[in-house]
Parts: sequence; C-alpha cells; structure tokens
Amino acid sequence: MNFRLRNVLLLTLTQATSSTSLTLVSAVGSLAGYALASNKALATLPSTMSVIGTALSTIPASLLMKRVGRRVGFVVGALCATAGGGISVAALAHGQFWLLTAAALLLGVSVAFAQQYRFAAAETSLPQFRSRAISFVLVGGLAAAFLGPMLARATVRLYDVTYLGSYLCVPVLGLLAAALLTGLRMPPPAEEAVRIGGPVRPITKIVRQPIFVVAVLAQMMGQGVMNLLMTGTPLAISSSSGTSSGCSCPDSSAARSCSAGASAPSSCSASCSTSWR
Repeated sequence: MNFRLRNVLLLTLTQATSSTSLTLVSAVGSLAGYALASNKALATLPSTMSVIGTALSTIPASLLMKRVGRRVGFVVGALCATAGGGISVAALAHGQFWLLTAAALLLGVSVAFAQQYRFAAAETSLPQFRSRAISFVLVGGLAAAFLGPMLARATVRLYDVTYLGSYLCVPVLGLLAAALLTGLRMPPPAEEAVRIGGPVRPITKIVRQPIFVVAVLAQMMGQGVMNLLMTGTPLAISSSSGTSSGCSCPDSSAARSCSAGASAPSSCSASCSTSWR
C-alpha cells in the first residue's frame, strides 16, 4: 500500500478512536461530575477543565510536534488520554470530584493533539488529494458520534460504581490510538510538504488579517454552542426524569444527535473550502 494512503487510513482510524473517547466522556462527564460534586452547581466543571486543557495545549502541542515530529507528538497525545482516563477511573472509584476535574484537564490536552490529525493528513498527501484526505480523516469523527454514546450507554452500569465502566474505555481507546499511530510514516520536513510557494509569513502578520479574526470568532461561537449542548443535554435529560440524583444512564440518542450535528459538516467542509475559495 502507498505510504501516503496508509497514513491517511491510520489517521482516519485514529480520529475515530480518539473522537469515540471524546464523545463518550461528553455523554457521561457532566453526569459523573453531578454524582461526585457536593455542590451540584460545579457538575460541569470537569467538562470546563477539559476545554481549558485543550486551549492551553494547542500551541505547545504544535511546537512539540515541530521539534519531534507528528508521530511522536501524536503518541504523546494518545498517552495523555490514557493517563487522563486512568486518573478518571481512580477518581470515580474513590469518589473524588477534584481528582476527576484534574483528569479532565489532561484529557483536554490529548484533544489538542488529536485536533491536528487533519493537518497531518494534508502534509502526507499530494496537493490534488489534500482536501479529500482531510475529509476522510474527519469522517472518523462522524463515526465516533455514534460509537461514543452507544459505548457509554452499554458500559455505564457495567460495575457497581456508576460510570466506572464508561471511563475504563478511555485508557483502552488511548492505548489503541497510540498503537495505530506507531505505524505512521510522515514525509519530512512537514513544513515543506504543505508550502504553496513564497516565504513563510510570521504569525504576527497572520493574526492581523481580518479573515483570521473572523475565523477565530466563528470558531469561538461554534465551539461554545457545541460545548453548551453536549455538556448540558445529559443534565437536562436527567433533570426531566424527576430523580434528585440524576439519571445514571445517558440518553444515547440525544448524545448521538449533538455529536453527529457537530461532526457531519466537517466531512465535506474541506472539499467545499477548496471549491469556494
């Protein structure tokens, strides 16, 4: 198999694996926080810490991969998910809300690495195939929109401690992603692989462009709405069930709808941007 096609296939599978972990945690995270928190107003704090971890780690993750390469960087990210999942399991087993919150920060760090799979797909592909390669990788997220909530529902009561079975899936998925990524063979150097022509522009010049500002604002609003829906929906459903402790079994259909709504447009966005620019 051509190494470029192999890389795209591995990145697609890894995207599906890491996104399954993400959607699984999105389905049960706020409910687990509600179950452990003495102050129920803090139920969504683990989800918030995950977003903060991603925001704080995005630039460091890029700088690390520039130094050590995509494969090593991605494996580090997958191992962060493994460690975060393991700490989450310990937090649930011992009923420690603040430990669960700290673990969520580490899970957010892993997302910062996983969000760059699409860029690796562009780097490993020929110019005429880049938009399709990005779309193929993002399709993995669409599959995860269904797999994650289904897995959460199947494992939420697997053990006496509610949600423990769901969180046990996270380190397993992290190790699976790390194993897949060891087969990645990126063409060095990555910067030359995606350069269209001309000198590289400094970041200060890029961030002053109106198109960059609009893109950042759109991302902020879209990500904010998505996080609101994916963390608030399980709690809203549990509240409507009429139980004081909250429903322990996440509604997989609602979680699938939120995740699929967020993932489906991405499968064609790369091709559309190429056609409309």
